[in-house]
Amino acid sequence: MAGSSMKVVLPDNSELELPAGATGLDAARAIGPKLAEQAVLVRANGRAQDLRLPLQDGEPIQILTIRDKDDPDALAVLRHSSAHLLAEAVTRLYPGVRLAIGPAIENGFYYDFDFPEPIREEDLEKIQAEIDRELAEGREWVRQEVSRDEARELFSSDPYKLELVDTAEGDISIYTQSHDGVGNFTDLCRGPHLQDSKPIKALKLTGLAGAYWRGDSSNPQLTRIYGTAFYAQKDLDAYLERIEEARRRDHRHIGPQLDLFHFDEHSPGSPLWHPHGMVIWNELERVRRRENAKRGYLEVRTPIIYDADTFWTSGHFPKYEDLMFKVDVRGQQFAMKSMNCPGHMLLFGSRLRSYKELPVRFAEPAPLHRDELPGTLHGLLRVRIVTQDDAHIFCTEEQIQDEIAGCVAYARYLYELFDMKASAELATRPDNKIGTDEQWDHNEAALETALALNEIPYTLAPGEGAFYGPKIDLFMDDALGRKWQMGTIQLDSQMPHRDPDRAFRRRLPVLARAGAGAGAAGRGGARRAGADPRASAARRGLPGRGRGAKRDDRQANPGGRAREDPRDRRLRRPRERREPRGARARRRAIDPRAFRPPRQAC
Repeated sequence: MAGSSMKVVLPDNSELELPAGATGLDAARAIGPKLAEQAVLVRANGRAQDLRLPLQDGEPIQILTIRDKDDPDALAVLRHSSAHLLAEAVTRLYPGVRLAIGPAIENGFYYDFDFPEPIREEDLEKIQAEIDRELAEGREWVRQEVSRDEARELFSSDPYKLELVDTAEGDISIYTQSHDGVGNFTDLCRGPHLQDSKPIKALKLTGLAGAYWRGDSSNPQLTRIYGTAFYAQKDLDAYLERIEEARRRDHRHIGPQLDLFHFDEHSPGSPLWHPHGMVIWNELERVRRRENAKRGYLEVRTPIIYDADTFWTSGHFPKYEDLMFKVDVRGQQFAMKSMNCPGHMLLFGSRLRSYKELPVRFAEPAPLHRDELPGTLHGLLRVRIVTQDDAHIFCTEEQIQDEIAGCVAYARYLYELFDMKASAELATRPDNKIGTDEQWDHNEAALETALALNEIPYTLAPGEGAFYGPKIDLFMDDALGRKWQMGTIQLDSQMPHRDPDRAFRRRLPVLARAGAGAGAAGRGGARRAGADPRASAARRGLPGRGRGAKRDDRQANPGGRAREDPRDRRLRRPRERREPRGARARRRAIDPRAFRPPRQAC
């Protein structure tokens, strides 16, 4: 009968016929019982999907199993399920606790709790023992879709879950984990989850931190418990060994020991460079000047502060104000620059220019200031004063490809000077973009073509571009094999057209690039690959956000970026009220990842 069956495409391009509405688990069973037993996730049309969800006719699928232990999606579903085991253990041990969210993140997972009484690091041992007991008993996960009213009734005593239910878009699903057919714990969750807990061979809780509900400091502060999980004990052992090695190599301790630099609470997040450190600084500066001159860059110097109108015109105030230091000058609002873009636009627009002058390449090693949140500061990798090899290239549309290719080749040369290999992330349009879709299509294609021409391996980072244009983030591997962002190339088609008083007479793209830096690397400070740009990527060795995590977290954070940020209210005030010094100090323990909703969460 028509419509009673469907077909899916397997990785070898063969077709598998299934009943209409079949799930990923049904597909695994049709291939073989062993595959069905070991299956943990299905990748349907390139997206990770719970095995229990129906497949679509004609879509390509890949069944992930316990053998795919290094696959980011396979690890994410294992760790997401581990977060639910943590939630069950905490609920059993601490009656009256309220649950928030518990996503998988890079290298692990966390769950946020509102405890009746504070807990301490030593309490993690008791919680770990309860999780070990759950694993010994075994757990299975059962998925259900419920109505909004049913969900409200089910979570009537938990205000955080109720808020998620009320603001969720689409179907609402719950997962119940059970033992011997008896439900032990039910949570609001999009999934995906494992079939059962058998694949979880190694699980360890790693620490505590503070976290604001939904990343908003005006909301209650929660307790975040971190953990990690693997498909094999040897993988956990190797991870813990890497973490210990990272602590031994921590530059925050080595730098002062070698008399290179130190930090002082009188200016948090701002390194004080010692004479020995300046020897290294000046040598890097010599290399920068030499290589920039070889490539036709013109060195310039622009002011540190500008009036507020400049940043309104450039678009930085509407989109970036919360990271900028404001200054009151005789009743007029100014701000310290967090990037060189506006100054370079003023320089280029100071007179009429012929197309024969293009490309024009301005370079400036200027100190940039960013009001990073106290909890995000991390040695030289996340600071409040950034000095970097910053440059802007003004060119024609026809010159874009060559200029991008030149920037990529330059960055590769710099990294190879230090025996580092470059890889890349291509960050595409964010929700708060400015400009038309057609402009973004063109610019994203130009960057992608440049990467292909240069044979640079890269991954996509959907939605992680700057508000004014897509970008290439360049990464290098450190001695422990971790990837860190050390540079960026951004294509901006917006800023030159936002200032009608300047000498721009045609649509003129601008390339912004930063290849090297001192104090912090990259235009936003160094960050781990796939990590939250607002996060301290290696804070105490704790895990960050995973590359495989989903951006769409509407059930956990239904408003997403479209929800009004309370900080936006600053834009309607002529002057910024600073927090009392003591209040800012009290926030240093807050987990930096709490200031932005996770990509994937329950």
